Amino acid sequence: MLISISLNFVRQLLAAELLFAVGFVILFLLVSVCYLVGAAVEHGWTLMKQKAYTSSTRPHEALPARSLHPNTAASR
Repeated sequence: MLISISLNFVRQLLAAELLFAVGFVILFLLVSVCYLVGAAVEHGWTLMKQKAYTSSTRPHEALPARSLHPNTAASR
């Protein structure tokens, strides 16, 4: 009788440990997918901004004009 109670207790502990492991795996996968989607969006956004700057047909319009002199209109 005592052996069957202890075996049942061990089975319940193993089942609880398995449930926790499955929960942590699901949580890990969810966080990993969110991170990868965020990184992909950030990379795509960077590529899109670079393409917008370099896709102009006129080279002088590819990047905004900047002046070293603080009182010019191009530096504002």
